[in-house]
Amino acid sequence: MRGHDSQPKASEESETAKFRACVRSKGTEPERAAISNVVKVTGADKLRGYLDMPKVFTSYSGGIFGPHGTDGVLIASAFATCYTSENGLVTVYDRDGHVLANGQF
Repeated sequence: MRGHDSQPKASEESETAKFRACVRSKGTEPERAAISNVVKVTGADKLRGYLDMPKVFTSYSGGIFGPHGTDGVLIASAFATCYTSENGLVTVYDRDGHVLANGQF
């Protein structure tokens, strides 16, 4: 995985687990399916409530115009279901570090 470290830290594992648990509880069926490819979440444990910029890394490939661009949008939407921030922007990345989607939350 070129786009990020392949060994997540304990806090990242916790952030990822919390995100997945929230989406399983509150997300739509398509969002729940899309998060099965989430491998790491960073920045969600330090939200200040304004101008937050967390990142979600996935095992998808192809970038924003690839076959999983819509999955990236679903993941960004799921993030907005679970977290709120004034002017927050979540970025979803593919396995090579290319942007899949951005979304306000």
